[in-house]
This record gives sequence, structure tokens and C-alpha cells, in this order.
Amino acid sequence: MRISRTRSLVTLGLAVAMASAATAAESRHVYILLIDGLDARRLTDQATPTLWALSHQGTLRATFYSAARAAMPSVTNTNHAAIMTAAYSAANGIVGNSFWDRDPAPAPVSTESAQYLEVETLFTVIEKERPALVTAGLFGKSKLANLFSVVPDQQRAPDVLWGDAASESEAIDARVGFASDQRTMDEVVRTIEQRQPDFMFAALPDVDRTSHIFGPDSAPAHNALSEADRQVGRLIAFLQQRESWSRTVLMITADHGFASVEPNRAEGRPYPLVLFGRELLRAGFTDLVPVATGAVESIALASGSRAKTQRRRWPADGPGSRACVGAAGSGRGVVPRSKSGRRRGRVHPGARAPRLAPRASAHR
Repeated sequence: MRISRTRSLVTLGLAVAMASAATAAESRHVYILLIDGLDARRLTDQATPTLWALSHQGTLRATFYSAARAAMPSVTNTNHAAIMTAAYSAANGIVGNSFWDRDPAPAPVSTESAQYLEVETLFTVIEKERPALVTAGLFGKSKLANLFSVVPDQQRAPDVLWGDAASESEAIDARVGFASDQRTMDEVVRTIEQRQPDFMFAALPDVDRTSHIFGPDSAPAHNALSEADRQVGRLIAFLQQRESWSRTVLMITADHGFASVEPNRAEGRPYPLVLFGRELLRAGFTDLVPVATGAVESIALASGSRAKTQRRRWPADGPGSRACVGAAGSGRGVVPRSKSGRRRGRVHPGARAPRLAPRASAHR
């Protein structure tokens, strides 16, 4: 099995704006379709003909945002929340797929719950400000539906909230792949036919799920990418047959990209890059604690450390950023409070608040 990880790479940002001749009195529809794990660099005219045509040569009035970037950390929950709150993780509260509580706990806490959102989602704003509008959230990863569920006095759910329960236990056939993209698009089409939502956020999961298992450069991952592209084409063809097509804005995006991290000496990776702690030791940082949460390692200052502010360079022959900055370990870290007032440090229970991080360009 190949090792892969998410990275803050170029992700797809594509807006297909249909005819704008509609009058102000006519209802408009805004649909966001997210392809989980889709890296825009993997788009080609052969692998993804639909997306390629939209972004390069199609007759539709599409705008391609080639410089789109994932929010950090570049993982699923963080970027789903960023899209639906228009806020970075430092503000919206979803700092990763999981976090370590400051109080000792046996395992990280999953962030797939609306209770951890610190700001209102678009669903909440619409339900409060324009309750007559119909909203929908459809997720191939059923657990993500929890991120946009009801929290009394905090968050409101969309009028239609659906998660593909089959995806939680579905086995994969290496030849044909997962089938959640198909089921999710079935639900998207059904929801549009039956409810005609004014605003909809839908996410296809199979590129991400397949890439995690087989690696982003594998044949199954390429097949999953082609299938996602086919589902995009299916949605566009369906929408074009509807009277509301001229009043519809379709946005196609991703939450993060992928890159293989399996050892490859020819590319300067003598061992998996996920072993970030080894790079820290080679650079002389002995008081730092790498804490892995899924595909991302956070860096915390070890309890009791007396490290001073410092700037050091990575070994010239090592991967990673050219430099990183360590802040002084002067005592208790500043830990944000949740709405309930409980402090959530999102770090290892035996470490202080995070003090060091590589440059943003470290893993380009």
C-alpha cells in the first residue's frame, strides 16, 4: 500500500456562471460541488475531459481559479468548514480532522461535530436571514453531515441534510473502486428534482478515499478521478435540461490535494516525509513534540522546556522547509476558549501550546 498525505497544494477553483439575463425577481440557484482530494494539477484533457473543457476550452462561461489554495492544515474537515464559514480554522474552530484536548484524554477528539464551530455556517445564516430559501447539504462521507447539523442556539442545519451511510463500511474493489460518488450524485439529482434548492453544498468523496488507500499516483486513484469527472458531466447535463439553468451558478472546488510521500531517493525522499520528527532532531530541535493527527503533524513545545527564540536551517540534504522559527517557551501557552468556556488547546496533553511551524511553502 502506498503512503500518501494531503498537502496545501493547488486545488481546483472553478465557477460556471450560467446566463445572467434573469431579472431580480427570478429565483437564482447556487450550487457548490466539492471533489474531496482533487488536486488541480491532475486535470488533463484525457483523465478529466469535463473539468478540462470547463477550465480551458468549453462553451460554458466558466472561470478557472488556478491559484486556489487549501486552508491549513490541508485536511477534509478544516476545508469543508472554511468553505462553509468563509473563515480560516483559527476563527471557525475546526483546526483539523481531530485535536488533542488540553485535559489528558485517551485519544484525539474528532472535529466532525457542529458543536466545535465557532462561527456561523452559510446554512445557519441563510436559515436566519432568508428562511424561505431552500438549502441542502449532501455528503458522500456521512460523518461530515454532523459538521453541519443543528446545535441549539449556535448552528442551524440545512433543510435537506444527507450523508451516504453506505460509505462508512463500504469495501473497495480495486478494479471498479468505491461507489459513493455515484450514490451522492443520485441524491444530488433527486434533491434538485424534488426540492429545487436555492443553495446546495455537495461533496464527492471517492478520489480522497481511494488515494488514501492506494496512493494518488495509483491506477485506482486515476480511475476515481475519471469517475468524479463523469459525475460532474452528469450534473451539468442534468442542469442544462432544466428551466432554471439560466439562473444557476455552479461552483466546483476541492478541499485539498494529494502527493505521494513514499520513499524515493531520486526525488530526495530517503524515507517517508511523514516522519517529521526525524527532521526536527537533525536540525537540532530536541524540545519539540510532533503530534500526528491524520495526515498532518502539529508541532508543540514539550512540557518543562526552556527553549529560547531561535532560527535554524534544515540540513541542506534534507526535505522540508529551508528554515523554521521557534518561539520562546516562557511558560503557559495561550489556549483558546470554546463557546462553553472550556479551553481547547488542540495539542498533545503533555505539551505546551504550539510554538513552532515550518514555513507555508515547506511542502510545495
